[in-house]
Amino acid sequence: VSGDFSQNSNGLLQLELAGIDSYDTLSVGGTLTVGGSFRAFLSGSYMPEAGDQFSLLSFGSASGAFATVDLPTLGQGLMWDASGLLTSGMLEVLSAVLLGDANNDNQVTGGDLIVVQQNFGSTGSSNGLLVGDANDDGQVTGADLIIVQQNFGNTLGPVDAVVPEPGSVILLGLGWIGLHCTRRRSSRSEVRTPIAT
Repeated sequence: VSGDFSQNSNGLLQLELAGIDSYDTLSVGGTLTVGGSFRAFLSGSYMPEAGDQFSLLSFGSASGAFATVDLPTLGQGLMWDASGLLTSGMLEVLSAVLLGDANNDNQVTGGDLIVVQQNFGSTGSSNGLLVGDANDDGQVTGADLIIVQQNFGNTLGPVDAVVPEPGSVILLGLGWIGLHCTRRRSSRSEVRTPIAT
């Protein structure tokens, strides 16, 4: 479209994705004003993978918002990022597995260290939903503390929370390990003295 393009609240913009080099686009030379629905669908045997990007929309400027965004189902461990549709025109495929995210809030922070501590020793399914299981192996162990430290500050999307410095995470993790070991040692070496009668 050489000029402006407007889609009203009853409209549907539908684009086909057949591969990372083969997909529909809408190019607007002027202002893109949107309403209604946006739908992307897969065609042929194409199945998106993490890192796939589609520059679906190009425009001079954009206004409005889609009331609904309908995207095809992805394989396990993948998610769509449509947040850039009306800024950069991009639709992206991201990994939905965030190693280190022990509390499943899509960010790795000090809260994950606390959740690992609170659930230490728990076991369950390795489907990414066991609270405290930061490495998704189906159990909450010291390995989860390490993976939180290695991925500290990572997110699956923008977050507003203030993230502490990685150095504080290392200190917090070491302190927790020391506390845990001290508790175990003191509980084993407890000596009971019989009361004289």
